[in-house]
Amino acid sequence: MQIEAVKVTPRSNPSQRIIALGIVFAFLYFASNVVITLLLAVLLAYFLDPVVTFLERIYVPRAMGALLVLLAVTAMVAGLGYLVVNRADQFLADWPRYSKILRNVTTAFDRQMSTVEKQVEAISPAPEKGRIPMRAAEPPPVRDWLFRGVGSLYSFLLVATFVPFLVFFMLAAKR
Repeated sequence: MQIEAVKVTPRSNPSQRIIALGIVFAFLYFASNVVITLLLAVLLAYFLDPVVTFLERIYVPRAMGALLVLLAVTAMVAGLGYLVVNRADQFLADWPRYSKILRNVTTAFDRQMSTVEKQVEAISPAPEKGRIPMRAAEPPPVRDWLFRGVGSLYSFLLVATFVPFLVFFMLAAKR
């Protein structure tokens, strides 16, 4: 019996590449919370590693340096959060004054827009009989644009609790 040499090429055809790409995108879509948490932790560990390495050079154990750096970053984030909450509280206290000014401005703007609409309707051709005039689609409210990718409070808290642990272990275990 004679053995034949079979030549196998490692190339893939375009349909296999498209299917593989679809699988990768589906995985990233359905596991987005986990992937975002891991990527955020890797990014933070990447930026904090030089500080931990510097502390290691001055004879601070790596785990202790990682803990100190992580505590310092957590304190800075907490301080920034306190400042933001303080400013938001001041803004809410001054809101009645702001709302009156904004109401006056929007009323004047609405009057000007209605005047412009009437002038445009006066010069536009009359609609044909039997045709329904086309109206532009209403844009979604600003609230929908702001909260589109935020997710729930539960997912935010989950990310906020896992990221420091992941960053600590990534920094402490690096060799």
